[in-house]
Amino acid sequence: MLKRFVVLLFAWLSCAAGNFVGAAEAILRIGDGSNGAPLTLFQKQALDLALAGRGKVTMKRVLPSRAAAALREGEFDLIVLDARFRPPADAGLRTRPYAAEALCVYVHPGNPSGSLTPAEVLNLLTEARPRWSKFGPRAADVQRITLKSDMPETTLIRRVFGERNYAPEVFRVGSVAQMFTFLNPAAAGFGPFLPERSAEIIALPVGDVAPDTASVVSGRYPLALHYWIVTGKSDSPLLSEFLNTVFSPESRRMLPETGLLPIWEVQR
Repeated sequence: MLKRFVVLLFAWLSCAAGNFVGAAEAILRIGDGSNGAPLTLFQKQALDLALAGRGKVTMKRVLPSRAAAALREGEFDLIVLDARFRPPADAGLRTRPYAAEALCVYVHPGNPSGSLTPAEVLNLLTEARPRWSKFGPRAADVQRITLKSDMPETTLIRRVFGERNYAPEVFRVGSVAQMFTFLNPAAAGFGPFLPERSAEIIALPVGDVAPDTASVVSGRYPLALHYWIVTGKSDSPLLSEFLNTVFSPESRRMLPETGLLPIWEVQR
């Protein structure tokens, strides 16, 4: 009887230990097909899971064209994609709207320019010496200002327009606030949409659509980007916990700090 009890106890401990190791080794694999857009917030949420002992989270870049195959092959549990590349409805995957961001052209209130087209915004960033006379009565050269980045390939400008030969004459600063201090009537600052900004700064319309929260969230503003979260048909416990955090009220409050706006309650 005692021998049987010892055997059963050993079997139970082995099973419990196996469950404990399995939980400790739970891994959530995130693929970034958005060129870096929402990962600042994801990194915080991943760290929270790790510190709570819930599991390990890894993040790796993935080509948008490989997203569907990578999920089906089990390479990733979750991929963040630019909405322009999300898989079709019949791909056997789950897609959830997540966040939006937008590129704006900020000018001084004394700048008389009107609406620009997306092509004109791109020309302002790529021409060697653009002139305001193309867009209004001012005759000065356009003094272009953008944000510095440790990883230039992941900047908002490149997320919107892709890899281009951007003009080396563009002046780069360290923050949006610093960019705004340089905005004189001949300057144009290229930066993220800000729901709240100084009344002394104007964001030019693009395609006759002014950038505001409604136009960015709806996608009507031409230089807005939307990001969706794509997963397999079923969620693991760790993935479900992560998604609950991603779509929580706390995340909704934090997203604007990263330059993103939540869209999961707007688009279905």
